[in-house]
Amino acid sequence: ISQELYRNDLFISVLWNPASDKTEQLSSFFQRLTKAKKTQSEPDAEAIRKIEELSQDLIQGLESYEARLLSIYEHDGVLFSEQSEFLHQLVGGRRERIPLTFGTIASTIYSDRVIF
Repeated sequence: ISQELYRNDLFISVLWNPASDKTEQLSSFFQRLTKAKKTQSEPDAEAIRKIEELSQDLIQGLESYEARLLSIYEHDGVLFSEQSEFLHQLVGGRRERIPLTFGTIASTIYSDRVIF
């Protein structure tokens, strides 16, 4: 082939918020955050179950496009995060392997100094 080939990757983010009132949302968020910090646990098991269910429904609906969830993968003995790679591509403008870290995701995805 004499020319470069390009591909289009489409990413869909699923956001779910069970609360409809803005003050209820804010209050609920801080309650879950405080509880999670105190117990070192997941903020809300029911919410996690619901978002997983919604994600599976979406993937099944997009079956003909071979949709899948971003995940963690291994390359040369190192674990990498597709979620971090996606966010890095949004921030940095280019695709790059991002290793899985145990710290905050912000420090791993920001590798270039972007000035607007």
